[in-house]
Amino acid sequence: MNIHDLSPERRQRWAAARVWAAHQAPYLATAVLALDPVVVREPAGLDLRGFPADPDYHVYIDPEVLAATELPVIGFWLLHQVTHLLRQHRSEEHTSELQSHHD
Repeated sequence: MNIHDLSPERRQRWAAARVWAAHQAPYLATAVLALDPVVVREPAGLDLRGFPADPDYHVYIDPEVLAATELPVIGFWLLHQVTHLLRQHRSEEHTSELQSHHD
């Protein structure tokens, strides 16, 4: 599923979190805006509270976590994830688990 499958309110929340992150760290704005959201409705044991991302810049979103998390916290996690991606240090095991949820 992608971001367009979310309610308008949740899509707006996602957009606002990205803008917040880009404003906080303009030097990472391009990477933050390059993140491609993948909506995971049933995370099957995955912890998506940290908005994890894979090396292909897919960021995995649980709609319930998105709705319940404060915007600055979402923005923080987006910045955190892009720094991992830019430094290219993500565990292979974690990446495989995430990518199994991408269509």
